[in-house]
Amino acid sequence: GVTGAGKSSLVNALRGLSDFHEEAAQTDVIEGTMEPMGYPHPTFPNVIIWDLPGIGTPNFKAVEYLERVNYSQYDFFIIVASNRFTAYDTQLSHEIQKMKKRFCYVRSKMDIAITNEKLNPDFNEEATLQKIRKYCLDNLVEAGIASPLSQVYLVSSLYREKYDFHLLQRILEDEIEALRRRLLRPAVPPDSEKKRDDESAKLSKGSWIHFIIFQKIFKIDLAKLRDALMERNLEEVTEEIRQELNELQNVKLDIAITGVSGAGKSSLVNALRGMTDYEEGAAEVGVTQTTMECHAYPHLLFQNVTIWDLPGIGTPEFRPKDYLEKVCFNRYDFFLIVGSERFTENDVLLAHEIKKMKKKFYFVRSKMDDSIAAESRKP
Repeated sequence: GVTGAGKSSLVNALRGLSDFHEEAAQTDVIEGTMEPMGYPHPTFPNVIIWDLPGIGTPNFKAVEYLERVNYSQYDFFIIVASNRFTAYDTQLSHEIQKMKKRFCYVRSKMDIAITNEKLNPDFNEEATLQKIRKYCLDNLVEAGIASPLSQVYLVSSLYREKYDFHLLQRILEDEIEALRRRLLRPAVPPDSEKKRDDESAKLSKGSWIHFIIFQKIFKIDLAKLRDALMERNLEEVTEEIRQELNELQNVKLDIAITGVSGAGKSSLVNALRGMTDYEEGAAEVGVTQTTMECHAYPHLLFQNVTIWDLPGIGTPEFRPKDYLEKVCFNRYDFFLIVGSERFTENDVLLAHEIKKMKKKFYFVRSKMDDSIAAESRKP
């Protein structure tokens, strides 16, 4: 699955270990798994659980990921996601289907999702769980995955007694037993195997804003001003400066909040405007993909500044190859690239595009409260 989704923590949970046991898979607040690591299953001696690096980082680009992690060597797959269903999930699930193998889809970090959603005055835990499950199922169906109903599990690796962790353990044990039976099945003639296959196939306030506004519009060239003073009278030059200053007062500035889906872009928009996520006029937030088009919000301190909440890059609806055009990326004057877990190849794509346009951006690492809370559990 994608980087930062909690794959290593899930490996530890499935083995009955904490993240900080001496034999546990390494977990971290930055990219940690840099090569496939095999761990023995606690009750099935011939079963190895492989912790794979995350897809979509500069170190593991999507185009080379399958080959680099030897994707075809594994017998069963668990695709892990913690925020949104992404184009990477589609790519991985399609590859598994092409190999005629099986997988389940795990929505991890449910404890964090539920804790965040409790801030909503209309919070209902069961309704939230159903909403997330339906979102995952709908995206699997949209991706062309056959019969996904029994393939989605909502899990917290920290609170294993909650949600679907026990169901995931059970289905994994069932799959292990089914694989064992297939391996022990007597060989059959190639034409019989073919027949069977044929039968079964389907920032600091205002400082940077002032700077960008100034940079965008205030274009008085001092050398040109000196020449003008020599050629014209002072009153004419003063009037020219006054007109420039008037333009500075009236300039419009568009700031884009961009980045991967589920990174907390809409919450950042609200924070920059001094609002909570659930008051009237706030950008909509949710535990599933929410921002499906570019939304404009006025800055509360600067009347000519608009903050744009852009859809996340990397979902099936906003694939990297057509994201820039779909969100009219070149129309904005300044950018905040938001990431919540790992630095991804999509972050690199956005930064390069901004640089090509000779514009400026900041990179924001969001959800630091979640990261610090996770790290605080270390001994």
